[in-house]
Amino acid sequence: MCMIMHVTTQTPALGSPYLRRRVIVELTPQELPLLEEAERRHGTKRQAIVSALEMASRGVELEQELAEAQAELVRLEAEFETLRTDQAVGEKARERLARELKKARSELTSAKESAGSSARGSEQRLQALERILSGREGEIKELEEQIFDKLFCARCGTWVSPDDFGWTRRESGAHAYHRACGDHGPELLKPSSWLGWQSDS
Repeated sequence: MCMIMHVTTQTPALGSPYLRRRVIVELTPQELPLLEEAERRHGTKRQAIVSALEMASRGVELEQELAEAQAELVRLEAEFETLRTDQAVGEKARERLARELKKARSELTSAKESAGSSARGSEQRLQALERILSGREGEIKELEEQIFDKLFCARCGTWVSPDDFGWTRRESGAHAYHRACGDHGPELLKPSSWLGWQSDS
């Protein structure tokens, strides 16, 4: 079957680089039932073909949105691993990361709703990303249980918050100390002001 879509050429809209034109499409016997089914859904052959083109264009946009969401997840995972090694500032960073994860979940949900029935492959990738987000949320909960609100300074006998920590770098990491007491290790008459150790590994 040779189908002719006849559209009278007219002056293009202001600013448009295109002219309306006639397009000839030749379909095989195997393809004709697809056209007839699309025509029943959309009303006309022309509208069926235009709808298919619009759907294809939307599919490219969805792939781009998914790629951006995946890249954002990779960035968040890398940042999260870095934060796990820094207990002193971990609490504030955890709250910010939780907000970003919530935002990423919202964006993925929006992309899922836009994908519809024409994006089954995108749906599978979205589900995989949701599983990753769920795992990250579990790690955040575990991190919350491990973070101390304050550490005890034996030198002055007070509880010290992370804002009052000082840090001294060493070969394989750094140790935290009570900044008000200074960086003092164990002495003969006075105890140490050291609070904890953070390894680089």
